[in-house]
Amino acid sequence: MAAVAKAPPVYPPAAKRRNIEGWIKVKFVVDEQGQVDKVAVLDADPEGVFEQAVLRCISGWRFRPGTKGGVAVKALVEQTITFKLEG
Repeated sequence: MAAVAKAPPVYPPAAKRRNIEGWIKVKFVVDEQGQVDKVAVLDADPEGVFEQAVLRCISGWRFRPGTKGGVAVKALVEQTITFKLEG
């Protein structure tokens, strides 16, 4: 399954000011039309910093749907998104 639209999440300004880096592990369903549904945070480090930025972003992602026997099917995806300051 390939992403066709996958903009990165916005780095939360408060985390950037405080030089906080971290990651979020999420799971979500990609439906038969390639749209994201049922997003859930599985783990985060640090907790309570990046979750909202990721949840807002992922809902706009689009994928080429998975197929089984040539027919589009729903697929469960897990992904870790890393927040790292440059420089």
